[in-house]
Amino acid sequence: MYDNVRFLEIMEQIFESMAVVVVTDTDGRIVYVNRSYSEILEVAPDEAVGKPVAEIIPRTRMNIVARTGQEEIGSPFVMKNGDTIIVNRHPIRKDGQVIGAVAFSVMSKRNEVNTLSTLEQINRLTFEISQYKQELGRLRGAKYSLDQIIGETPGMQRLREMIRKVAQSKSSVLITGETGTGKELIAHAIHQESPRKHNPFVKLNCAALPSELIESELFGYEEGAFTGAKKGGKPGKFELAHAGSLLLDEIDQLPLYLQSKLLRAIQEKEIERVGGTKPIDVDF
Repeated sequence: MYDNVRFLEIMEQIFESMAVVVVTDTDGRIVYVNRSYSEILEVAPDEAVGKPVAEIIPRTRMNIVARTGQEEIGSPFVMKNGDTIIVNRHPIRKDGQVIGAVAFSVMSKRNEVNTLSTLEQINRLTFEISQYKQELGRLRGAKYSLDQIIGETPGMQRLREMIRKVAQSKSSVLITGETGTGKELIAHAIHQESPRKHNPFVKLNCAALPSELIESELFGYEEGAFTGAKKGGKPGKFELAHAGSLLLDEIDQLPLYLQSKLLRAIQEKEIERVGGTKPIDVDF
C-alpha cells in the first residue's frame, strides 16, 4: 500500500510541475486537471473533475482524441486567457482499448506558458530557412526548371510527365538526343523536380577536358597523387554532387579505361580518389 501511495504522490508532483495537464475519460469528462492549468481556467480542480471537458476548456480537442484514438503532437492551442501554447494530446489505452485521453504542454514552468513569441520565432526561422534554401538552390542548383520546357503538343506533355516520374526515382538516367535538342535543360528539370532540388547540381562536359585530367576531375585526388597536386587533395565531381545530382555531358567521349571505374561509381555509389586507398561512399 505504501508503494502505491508513494507512486501516486510522485506522479502528482510530476503533473503539478508542468504548466498544463488534463486527463479525460472516453465520455469526454475531466478526470484530472493540475493546479497550474486550473488557475488559468479560473476553476478549482475539484470543481472541474466530472464536468464535460468542452464546458471547461473551449475549443478543446480532447474528446476527439479520446474518440478516435489518434494522438496529436505539437499542436498550437489558444487558452482561455488568450495565451498560445504548444500541447501534445495522447489517447490512454488499457488492454488495447482507449479508456481516456491526456493533454499536456511541452513547457515545464508556469512562466513559460505564453509561447506566442516562440511560435513567431519558429515561423520566422522557417521563412528564413526557406529563403536560404532558395538562394542556395540558385547558387548551387539547376538553372532551369520544367517551366522552361515550352510546348503543349502531346509529345511535350508526355515528356514533362516522364520528367516528373523519373525525378522521383533514385536510378541513373540516360538522356539521348541530337545536339541542340535540350538534353541539359531536361537534366536541370529532373533535378528541380526531385527531392534533391535543394542540394548541389554539378555538371561536367566530358568532351571539354583532356583525357589525362578527366579522371582527377571526376574522382578527385589525394595529396601527392601526382606532380602539382594540391596540398590536402581535391574532391572530384562525384563528391561535390553528394546528395544532389551529377550531369555528365557527352559521356560517350570518356576514355575507355575509365568506363569500368565509372560503372562502379554508378552501380555501387562508391569511388576512390586518384592516389587514394580508401573507398568513399557517394550519393548522386
